[in-house]
Amino acid sequence: MTPLCKGPVPECAEAAALEARARELDAKGRRKVWYTVGGPERAQATELLKEAISVAEFVFGRDHSRTADLYYALAEQLESRYGELYLSLDESDPELVCLL
Repeated sequence: MTPLCKGPVPECAEAAALEARARELDAKGRRKVWYTVGGPERAQATELLKEAISVAEFVFGRDHSRTADLYYALAEQLESRYGELYLSLDESDPELVCLL
């Protein structure tokens, strides 16, 4: 991911470690073909990215570019997971028909 801000950006070791672990889990849970549902690691990656955002907000503040980069990473990951969720829905389930 390309940072949203140009120039040097301070780093928080804990937030960076959480982000790195989340990306690792996400890659492990991602399937090789787009139309298959990912593994449980992707949900764990989402939670780790949320935790990294909390840490970055505490260290840098909500409006800092590093925090924005983490929000962006989470948005990309959630967008990818949304596609998997949609593919996993069973259209014959009457409770889900209203959602489609």
